[in-house]
Amino acid sequence: MTDPKLVGEAAEELFQQQAYNCCESVATAVARAIGYDCGCLPALATGMGGGVGHTGQVCGAITGGVMALGLGVARLGLKNHAAEKDKANEWASELVEVFNREFNYTTCHDLIGIDFAAADWRTEYGQKGCKARCSRFVNFAAAWTAAHLAAECP
Repeated sequence: MTDPKLVGEAAEELFQQQAYNCCESVATAVARAIGYDCGCLPALATGMGGGVGHTGQVCGAITGGVMALGLGVARLGLKNHAAEKDKANEWASELVEVFNREFNYTTCHDLIGIDFAAADWRTEYGQKGCKARCSRFVNFAAAWTAAHLAAECP
């Protein structure tokens, strides 16, 4: 497993330089770190940006982490779908809890204050410096998820 700090930086790089959204960045960076380099993963995560379809709901950095945690659960080989779901839900809850503790919120709207329904949301996103703020969320979620998987998965 790659150093979690480097995974956070890789996710941030995808977000800043490759124009991936928050969910795509976290899910892809963590997946690569644990040995999954599936080209379909960013496509699966695309609609999660902006708080799920630009609704301002749960932060895409969290949903990307949850997707990657699901890949980690698959590596455990539990052979029982109910046990896999329980473990995935447990880990997802932990991510939401630590993210909320770190940033005081878990929704995109509360974290950055953007109304994605507004016609000029991209302008406001730039003016408010949201890219830099979102980069912190992406880095944190990816690094935490990678550290968690390193500790929990053999």
